Amino acid sequence: MRVNPFDKEKSKEFLRKGFEAERVNVSENEVEDIVPYVDGFPAWLNLVGIKVVIEKSPLM
Repeated sequence: MRVNPFDKEKSKEFLRKGFEAERVNVSENEVEDIVPYVDGFPAWLNLVGIKVVIEKSPLM
């Protein structure tokens, strides 16, 4: 199945909801910084989220 990249707003929403579900506090600026870096690709958005949640890594 082909999944097209999310637009900027959908990407930010995806990240925010994922971090909220995992009870991880991130600033709006951090979310804004991630979005252009991963270019809206859901798999990359997910990978960044996993890295932050599991590895307790900084966002950027």
